[in-house]
Amino acid sequence: GIDFTNEIAPKRRTRASAELISRSAWSAHSYHRVTEACLKYRPHIVHIHNFWMQASPAVHHAASDMNIATVQTLHNFRLLCLNAQLMRNDHICEDCVGLIPWRGIVHKCYRGSAPASAAVAAMILLSRIRGTWQFVVDAFIALTSHSRKKFVSGGLPEGRLFVKPNFLNHQAVSSIPPSVFRECLYIGRLSREKGVGGLIAAWAAGRMSQFGTLTIVGDGPERRQLEVLARSLNLSEGEVRFTGFASRQQVADHLSRSRLLVV
Repeated sequence: GIDFTNEIAPKRRTRASAELISRSAWSAHSYHRVTEACLKYRPHIVHIHNFWMQASPAVHHAASDMNIATVQTLHNFRLLCLNAQLMRNDHICEDCVGLIPWRGIVHKCYRGSAPASAAVAAMILLSRIRGTWQFVVDAFIALTSHSRKKFVSGGLPEGRLFVKPNFLNHQAVSSIPPSVFRECLYIGRLSREKGVGGLIAAWAAGRMSQFGTLTIVGDGPERRQLEVLARSLNLSEGEVRFTGFASRQQVADHLSRSRLLVV
């Protein structure tokens, strides 16, 4: 695998922001690096996950130019939306889907910055002009049927969009019926778009603690606010529990002893 995230040392990242933005729509460096890797390893498939912003869509073209099948997993809506979430000001927003994303620049949808938002818009437009998503990528993996529909409405080729949900291996499965347990589980990043605040509020309003403990596995920028929210709703640690970041094995352990999983 090729990981572009460590190419710039943390202390240099602020200084390098302008450079990153300038090459985010097309990185010749990334093109050559992927080409060299293809020549060295001769892979049958190049599977691309997150190409923004160090890698750029140049990596898709590099693999295709080497006649190697190219697959892109769509972990978010980056190809359609500047902030990749289809949300603005805590509301669903699809103003840029399938269109020139000028509204996203006006609203500074990417990191509250007009220049950075313009860089994402340039990547989206240049990729359309080059036919990256229409002709270069052989298959796309969407994680849900809902997201697949959004990508189709945004112009991605329907015949090359496949749904493959995220999964864990069978070791997380327990032979004990879930109804035996009292742990109700949320697993994920604690950020605003995930809606965990709504989950906690609903937990309190519905007096769900009678059915068990709401265990929130994960970390993120919203954690402190969510902990404050839980206390303000008079939910004790026995009713709502925050574990912080968990390893893959710890997540599997939680799943094996949970009554239900909230998505």
